[in-house]
Amino acid sequence: MIRSITWLVRLLYLPLFLLVGNGVAIYLVTEGFNHGWLVFLILVFIGISFATEKLTPYDREFNEPQQDQRRDLLHAFMNESLNVIGVAVLPLFGGLLVLAPIWPSGWPLAFQLLLAILISDVGITLAHFASHRLSSLWRLHAVHHSVKRLYGFNGLMKHPLHQLIETVAGTTPLLFVGVPQNVLMLLVVAVVLQLLLQHSNVAYFTGPLRRVLAINAVHRFHQGSPQKTENKAR
Repeated sequence: MIRSITWLVRLLYLPLFLLVGNGVAIYLVTEGFNHGWLVFLILVFIGISFATEKLTPYDREFNEPQQDQRRDLLHAFMNESLNVIGVAVLPLFGGLLVLAPIWPSGWPLAFQLLLAILISDVGITLAHFASHRLSSLWRLHAVHHSVKRLYGFNGLMKHPLHQLIETVAGTTPLLFVGVPQNVLMLLVVAVVLQLLLQHSNVAYFTGPLRRVLAINAVHRFHQGSPQKTENKAR
């Protein structure tokens, strides 16, 4: 019985985060709920991440604190608070950044979110690549690579300045084309859910999606490699 439950959890974990998590977020925005509910949704999925890592861990040792809980909590609170605040104040200046108002606002919200994810991922990926090549950026990014274990919550453990750099790289192209505030709020949720998945200590099934998504199995190798010696920053 326990084995069957564990197998089911491993099977449903990825679609729970990607489909249900983002789906609920889209529903909340579509129905006009206060954005505070999106924050609550993030907290719920952080709780799900913690609970599932206890139930079906990839490595039980990763569940053991390494005097890092307070640090990870502080970074997560600070970084996600800055994200929410940034999106909240967007109406005050966002219009000044629009160069060509061509965002497809008439599309269903789910497709707008998917487009925003694809565009922002290019900027974030380039910023991440540069962070492993430029010493000035590596000093900031090295904070994220200082973790001693890989579990969902430390996906949110970043230097605030590096978080800002990645955010600017990912959202500036969206702001240039007039992305709505609601889509950016959904993007924040989607990124948090992805970071929880990417750093998760859950042995979840991915199937063919492992060739498309930045999943935990690949990220364990990236995160655990000796970055300080392999990093090519100059």
